[in-house]
Amino acid sequence: MELEWFEMRTTRRRPVSGMVWIPLRSYSTISQQGKYGYPGFSQEFFGSGSLAVPLSQRGDAERLRWNDIGPSHEQRSHAFRESYKPADIYQYQDEKDLGVELVLYQSFDGAVPPEWHLNLDFVISLGLYREGDTWVCPDEAFAEVAKLKRGADGRPNCIEVKAEFLRDYLAARHMALRLTWYRQRIATVSDASFVTWADRQLFETNSDGRFEGRCWKAGEGGEPLDTGVAVFRSWRTDVDDEIDVPTFGPESSDNTDYESHSFIRESERTVFMIEGEVWRDEWVEPADKSTRIRGDEVPPSAFFITDASGARESRATLDHEDVGKYLWFRGQVVPNILQRRGSTMTWYTGNTGGIELTAGRNVHFGMNGLGLINVYAYDVCRLPDWQQQIWAGFNVSPEGKVSDELLAAQMQTRPARTYAPERLFAESLDEIDKSFADKFGKPLLRSHQSTAEILRSVHRFRSFDHGGLLALAKDVARLTADRIDVIQLHAIVSPTKGEMWRSLKSLEKVVGSVNSGVDPRSLLAPLVGIYELRLGDAHLPADQIDEAFQLARIGRSRPHVIQGGQLIMSAAWSLHWISEVIAGRPGPQS
Repeated sequence: MELEWFEMRTTRRRPVSGMVWIPLRSYSTISQQGKYGYPGFSQEFFGSGSLAVPLSQRGDAERLRWNDIGPSHEQRSHAFRESYKPADIYQYQDEKDLGVELVLYQSFDGAVPPEWHLNLDFVISLGLYREGDTWVCPDEAFAEVAKLKRGADGRPNCIEVKAEFLRDYLAARHMALRLTWYRQRIATVSDASFVTWADRQLFETNSDGRFEGRCWKAGEGGEPLDTGVAVFRSWRTDVDDEIDVPTFGPESSDNTDYESHSFIRESERTVFMIEGEVWRDEWVEPADKSTRIRGDEVPPSAFFITDASGARESRATLDHEDVGKYLWFRGQVVPNILQRRGSTMTWYTGNTGGIELTAGRNVHFGMNGLGLINVYAYDVCRLPDWQQQIWAGFNVSPEGKVSDELLAAQMQTRPARTYAPERLFAESLDEIDKSFADKFGKPLLRSHQSTAEILRSVHRFRSFDHGGLLALAKDVARLTADRIDVIQLHAIVSPTKGEMWRSLKSLEKVVGSVNSGVDPRSLLAPLVGIYELRLGDAHLPADQIDEAFQLARIGRSRPHVIQGGQLIMSAAWSLHWISEVIAGRPGPQS
């Protein structure tokens, strides 16, 4: 081992208060190997405690150390004759409040394991929701804010909170966090010649902490060398085994006796124990502003291109309903938002919809002829700054006109009477299942636990390049051809001996058997083309790829986002007309 591991100089220079996650309370063995007192043993322990202190009482709290607010300190309620101390209030002296406990330890006298609680005011003020041992913020895309960690025995050993949320809370309450921590590294070695400390000890102290290092010789097992052991035994002399119900009086020299002996415990093998310990006291400062809890204004952090010259503006000038400007974004902003938990997208017309990253923050968007996203500037700039930053990452200079359907809805109050391919595709899946269930007693498509998740990902903005288009085709095929109940179809129309019908071929045969006046192959052509496209990333020959695009009715000269919309619309068209035929209604050629 190296001496640096015990001295922890790098660790000592690194304040815990500057970390992204602040350990409000910790009592955990970080690592351990080997058996104590035997060569090869090493262990690292970290503990911490904290207290939120009003800024006006910061001077009084400077004296708080490891023994005062470390993890050995328990939070309890106390009732005095004239007052009451809640469990979350810390009193350095009786009936004199000094701070607020953000983590509360609760013990049950061994009946059940102890539990640690995060202060409810902290939870409620920041709008947190507990999921198991994690607290998330639904208003910020379910960002993790606090974590309770447990040891292998299931007992809590650490609660951490994200610094930016903690500092916002402290700012709102005009507080700072007094943080104390302790780290120990200890090991057993056979040879301690690398320890260069004078007298095998090292003590260093500075303004906010101290270090102590020591090395000592011990017997194997960690016992002190050649230690004396005294053994003492005492007993009652007035015990009568023949008495059924004995009663014993007070002990005295007349009814007791004793014996004792001592010996020297010798160690057959000696080892060296080396230990380094750090104690440090810090302050976690409040943020300059409390944007989450108090709603303090902060300078804009996101800027958007508002005209062809490249001029950039922020919410300082755009956050007003009467600022009549539109913004342009690359379509990738949609999947970037939708990949975040809690986000939703709804389609209003063929090329307009609404997307929200958190509930109640809906953004009305439209797609223009080049596949770019348009949004009214005010609708983006009224979002929280962290959401504006996401949008700003996909902002581009104006190109192509503003989405005509978005202008029709917002400026002319005449929403287009068109339907989004995504909406029609979802409806057509239900439609074809209903038609088959009405006709044959069972739906066409097998249910799957991932269906809803896959359907959520079927939208044109997945198709931002050729690879994205092929991935979209794969998901559409997973929802259509891959889910067809072939066994049911073969019960309706069976293949002849030697024939091999896969799902789409089997469906084609059933459609033809229901209505001989339609061309089932043309009805299924888009689904066949999409199924072939799913194999496009397997390096199909160019002529087969071209044929697949033709079958799927996709114009390869159009922007990829528009191609994605065409792919979804083709699938919806095919499913719809198959449903019509199965239901006994005429096909599209009629």
